[in-house]
Amino acid sequence: MSAGIHIKEEHVDLFNQLKIDKKFRALIFGLNKERNAIELFKECDRNYSLKDLESDLPNNDCRFVIYDFEYQTFENPPRETSKLLLIHWAPDSASIKVKVPFTATKSEVKGSFSGIQKDIQASDFAILDFEELRKECC
Repeated sequence: MSAGIHIKEEHVDLFNQLKIDKKFRALIFGLNKERNAIELFKECDRNYSLKDLESDLPNNDCRFVIYDFEYQTFENPPRETSKLLLIHWAPDSASIKVKVPFTATKSEVKGSFSGIQKDIQASDFAILDFEELRKECC
């Protein structure tokens, strides 16, 4: 089903603005209503937090979130660093009609955004906790 779904050049440009220029904290994408194209749902400025993300993710639909996650390592002394995360938001309450094409599109999304450093599969908000993500990244 996802064979015809491609990432638009304008979406790649936005990703590069996030990755290189640090213009955004996050970009939120999903499938359109017909489930035949990726669309941008939100550009999130640098003040955007994980709590903000929690309020923007639907309980019954899937999303791809590219998130510039800044954290301190567990090294001694700790150092400031960041990783570009690709969060696959697929809540348990989303219908199978949504999950199947969403999952089939995952490799196209990841392949189109060069520089993703970590994949995070999330079905509930506990996974998107700052400390949980920090552990995943270290």
